[in-house]
Amino acid sequence: MYKEKFAVFFLALMFTVNAYSQQDLTINTMPIIPQSSYTNPAFQPIPTTYIGFPALSSVYFGFCNTGFKYKDLFHYNTAEDSLNLTMGNMISKLAKVNYLSANLDEELFAFGFRAGKGYFDFSYGVKANFQFAYPRDLIKLAWQGNGQFVGNQADFSGIGINASLYKELALGYSRQVKIDNENFTVGGRIKILSGLANIYTQSSDATWGISQSDFGYNTSTNFKVNMDLPNSAIEGLDSMGSKTYNSGNNNNSVSQFLFNSSNFGLGVDLGAAYKLNNQWNFGASVLDLGFINWKEGGGSNVGNYSSNVNNFNFDGVDFAQFIGLSDSLQKVKQKNMEDSIKNIFKIKSSHNSYKSPLGTKFYLTAEYSLTRHDVAAVLFRGEMMDGKLHPSETVSYNKWFGNSFSASVSYSIENRSYNNVGLGMALNLGPWQLYILTDNFYCLLNPEGTKTVNLHFGMNFIFGYKEVKPNAIYYRDGSDLPKAEKF
Repeated sequence: MYKEKFAVFFLALMFTVNAYSQQDLTINTMPIIPQSSYTNPAFQPIPTTYIGFPALSSVYFGFCNTGFKYKDLFHYNTAEDSLNLTMGNMISKLAKVNYLSANLDEELFAFGFRAGKGYFDFSYGVKANFQFAYPRDLIKLAWQGNGQFVGNQADFSGIGINASLYKELALGYSRQVKIDNENFTVGGRIKILSGLANIYTQSSDATWGISQSDFGYNTSTNFKVNMDLPNSAIEGLDSMGSKTYNSGNNNNSVSQFLFNSSNFGLGVDLGAAYKLNNQWNFGASVLDLGFINWKEGGGSNVGNYSSNVNNFNFDGVDFAQFIGLSDSLQKVKQKNMEDSIKNIFKIKSSHNSYKSPLGTKFYLTAEYSLTRHDVAAVLFRGEMMDGKLHPSETVSYNKWFGNSFSASVSYSIENRSYNNVGLGMALNLGPWQLYILTDNFYCLLNPEGTKTVNLHFGMNFIFGYKEVKPNAIYYRDGSDLPKAEKF
C-alpha cells in the first residue's frame, strides 16, 4: 500500500513540470531564508548579505486541482483487489468552475545586502505557469450524456487555458522609516520580464441546451484566445481558422526561442511592515502588478482566435429532403449543409499584439512573539484569477534552535481543501544554508487524499546572521531587542 501511495505522489510531482501559481505559505515567517522576502518586499532578511547558489538558490514546483482528489475519482476495492473508476462521485465534488494548475520557478542567480536601514536584493530566473479552468457541466456532459440537459442549458462559461513561460529580472529595496514616531518598513520590487511563450484565454462564455418541445439544440458562444507560440504552431492553428497565415520567418531554432526579447513585460511588488511593540509585527503586500506585451518576433508568432455565435438553433436533419435525389445531389446537399454550419461556428483569426496580466496576489500577515525563540503567525493570501479573488488562510509556528537551525509548521485552508499541513526548515552550516519547505506535508502520507502538492528548496551563502544572538528577537524591520529588554 505504501508503495502505491509513493507511486501516486511521484507521478503527481512529475506532472508539476507543466506548471502555475506559486503558493509559498510556510516560508513567509522564516526570515533566516532570504527568499522569504519574496512574499513581501518590505520584509528584510536576517543575513546582512546573501548570495544564491547558481541555478539552485530557489527552486519551486507545485500542482493543484481544486475540483477533486485522486480518491474521489478512483476507489480501491480490497475484496476484489481492483481499482474502480467512480466518475459520479468525482462529479459530485466539483464546483461550478474548477482549476487545474501548476508551476515551476527556478532562480538562476540572486544576491542581497544590507545598507544602513535599507536592504537591496537582486534575482534572475525563469518561470513557467499553467492553469486550466474546467466547468462542472462540461464533465457532466462528457460522462452522463445530453439527456440531463433537456429543457435546460449546460453552462461552459469560464473554460480556458492560461499559461506562460517567461524570464524575470528583479531588483528590490526596503527601508526602515518612522512615521509619527511609529516603526515601519516599506519596500518595493520592480521586475523586468521577457516572455517566451503564452496562451491567454481573454474571454470565454458558452452555453449548450436542448429544447424540451422538439429536442432541438440551442448554442451560444463568445470566446477569444490569444497565443504567442513558435511559428509552426501558429501556422498550424491558422489552417483551421478563417484564413491561412505565413509569417515568412521559419527560423524556429532553440537558441532564437530562448533568447527572444521581443515580448517585454513589467511587474511590481509593493509591501509594508509595522512593528507595534515587542510582540506584534504586521505586514501587507501586493505582488505581481503588471503585464507582458506579446508580439511577433524571435522565432514566434502571435495568433488571436475568436468565435461569437448568438443563439444558434439546430433542429436536426430532415432526411425526407434527400429522398429521390441521386447520390451526387445528395452529396452536394450534404456538403452545403456542413459548410453552412461550419461558417456559423467559423473561428476568426488575426495576428495582433496583446497583453496578458501576471496574476495579482495579496499577502496579509500578523506575527506574535511567544518567547525569544518562538513566533506564531496568521497569514491571509489572495490571488486574482478570472477576475475573482481566490483566498487561502494559514496559521504557523516558527522556532529557533540557536543560530544553526530554524523550523516551521503550518496549517492552511486553500483550494477547497482542509488537510494542508506544511513543514519547513533552514539549516545553516557556517556561511552555507540549505532550506526546504512544503505547504502540504500530508501529501507524502496520503497523496490520493490531497488536492495540493508543492515543494520549495534552495541553497544560499549567507553572511552576518551570527550578529543576531539566539536570545534576541528579530523584527521584520531588521532590528532586535536590547539585552536588558524583556517581556
